[in-house]
Amino acid sequence: MALCFEVSVNAGVAVLAGFADASVLRAIVTFVREHAELELKVGGLLDDRDHVDWVDRPLKQGDVVTVRIVDSGQPSQPIARHRADPAVDAAREREYYEHLRRKYEVNNE
Repeated sequence: MALCFEVSVNAGVAVLAGFADASVLRAIVTFVREHAELELKVGGLLDDRDHVDWVDRPLKQGDVVTVRIVDSGQPSQPIARHRADPAVDAAREREYYEHLRRKYEVNNE
């Protein structure tokens, strides 16, 4: 059995998000006024680099999002799965570090 999030929108068909070996599960409703974005994302991590997504959809005002925590032996298949590349992550971190260094470094000349 796996701990799962049973997620539905407006009492529609529920998605069972989870894996027996999942290290992280998340269900996030986000509103960003600046971009008029309202969305639901349900996903997680199987390890520190293997990302999975079950739900990635827009919402609208009045939608009802239900999350129930359950055990299930048959979670839904993810809609997306990707593995992070450590070399790409390291290059992005270095780029961000260099950006911040240029921004905040004090010039003592």
